[in-house]
Amino acid sequence: MTVLHPQGLVLDAGALREAESNPRGMVWALCRRENQAGRQPLLPSVVLAQIWRGGARQAAVASVVKATRIIDVDELMARRVGKLLGVSGTADVVDAVVAIVAMDASAAVITSDPVDIGKLVESVRGDVPLITV
Repeated sequence: MTVLHPQGLVLDAGALREAESNPRGMVWALCRRENQAGRQPLLPSVVLAQIWRGGARQAAVASVVKATRIIDVDELMARRVGKLLGVSGTADVVDAVVAIVAMDASAAVITSDPVDIGKLVESVRGDVPLITV
């Protein structure tokens, strides 16, 4: 599952967890590189909801979030997510949103769970590079 020239990055929950535990680590560096290239990594709002708890402990997460463009889930996206879950035989709504956003943007996904994202993408014969953190 590789795309030769991905058009950007999509962050999943694992990416934000890595940013929280390693404030100047891989996720921060990849987001910074995207910003320097004139792009904003994409962050589905449901991923932020899954991770965000607030407080000073999440300052590094807040820093990464500032570098991203938040993608909201509307009715059309919700229907697409449900359909993808049905086709793939999986149940994780957040992972399905991440997969759809990445496929729509021809972007790579920064994830700690490449197996689940990969299964979703492969179920519709999509192509999404996965960067494991």
